[in-house]
Amino acid sequence: MNIKKIISTTVVKNIFYLGMGNGLIQLLSMLAVILITALLLPEEYGQYTFMTVQAQLIATIAELGMANIIIRSVARAKENKMKLFSPALLTMLLSNVGILLIYSIYNFFFGYFSIFQLVIIGLYSTVFCISKLCECLLIGAEKIRPLSIIGIFFALIWLFFVWLLPEKNISVETLFVASLLLLFFKIFALLFQIRVVEKYRLLYKIKKKDIFTLVKSSSPYFGLVLVALPANYLANNFLQINSTLEQVGFFSLGQKLTAPLMMLFNILFSALFPNISILWEDNQQKFYHVLEKGIFYFILFAACGAFLFSVLIKPVFLLLFSEEYLTSVNICKTQVWFTCMMGICNLTGTIWGAMNKEKLAFKMAVINSIINIPVLWFGSKYGGMGLSLAYVISFSIFMCILWPVFIKTNNINKKKSYVWIPFLALFIASFII
Repeated sequence: MNIKKIISTTVVKNIFYLGMGNGLIQLLSMLAVILITALLLPEEYGQYTFMTVQAQLIATIAELGMANIIIRSVARAKENKMKLFSPALLTMLLSNVGILLIYSIYNFFFGYFSIFQLVIIGLYSTVFCISKLCECLLIGAEKIRPLSIIGIFFALIWLFFVWLLPEKNISVETLFVASLLLLFFKIFALLFQIRVVEKYRLLYKIKKKDIFTLVKSSSPYFGLVLVALPANYLANNFLQINSTLEQVGFFSLGQKLTAPLMMLFNILFSALFPNISILWEDNQQKFYHVLEKGIFYFILFAACGAFLFSVLIKPVFLLLFSEEYLTSVNICKTQVWFTCMMGICNLTGTIWGAMNKEKLAFKMAVINSIINIPVLWFGSKYGGMGLSLAYVISFSIFMCILWPVFIKTNNINKKKSYVWIPFLALFIASFII
């Protein structure tokens, strides 16, 4: 096997650029968070992160699950690669307006945002959608290197802005508007890369048929987005309704600190998916053999990683953050185990996707959502720590349903279930030590 030849392939290069780019962006974002938390009180930080999450929630729904379809369409097209840009842009703009109107009604009854805050949240969600669309075009065209460079460049600008901003000018709205403007300028950089550097045509005549086809093709992915909303976004709303913004701040910081582990899982699964898809088509017996060993080691690896994180997080946290945010330490120690279980769930979905069992993956996602909603709602009544425990409890219940179905559909020896014994032992030990 020629190692140099493998390393030089486009797929491996893209994975490398994606991993390095996301890793550096996460690091720069974390440094910015450290600076922001030094300037804001927990309640103020909670308001800032809640506004950001709400804008991303609106954008995620307004996107209508089109990301994967756009990437696939661009990757497969021999000519007119960017023909979906115009219909996708129009659809996202219209859906953003509709979702924002619905959110405004929700805010009237359950929220607290002013009209000005709703306006800038709506602008952020719209700009976020357009930025995501441009990123999808570059990913589909396999232009990962410039995409990573642009992301790192704007993450550096954000870090320097937060660092140099005078303390007297610090406010939640100032930070949020600044991040909105930065994202707006990032769109111009992405469009410049697509249109001027890569020389792709972007604007095509919009046809109703193109919009209908795009939305219809995206509907299965949109379904997955909707059932994942409770775990990914709505928990913050539950916390805002049932607790305080200060607790939202503690919980958001905990999520931010565990985000690199989830990013690592996502990169791993992105690299794994095409290979196991080919293996499933070529040699199913070998697929089952590799899977039986691989899933065992992955669960052990994830559990050991979560344990080490739990042990090391407090001394590291005290070096970087003020004692005002100390509540986030226990939230982190709990949240990392949810991230670990979420990674295992995502791996099962990746494997089922490679086996063309998307319907089974969707059914499991629906069951997970049904379990999540009441447990997370109840847990949010007890602040950020209660919500973190609710995540672990709800996913533990779901895992009791998911695991038997997974081992049955993949011919895995039931004795492999013993892997959950060291997993449970490490989980308990992480709270004792």
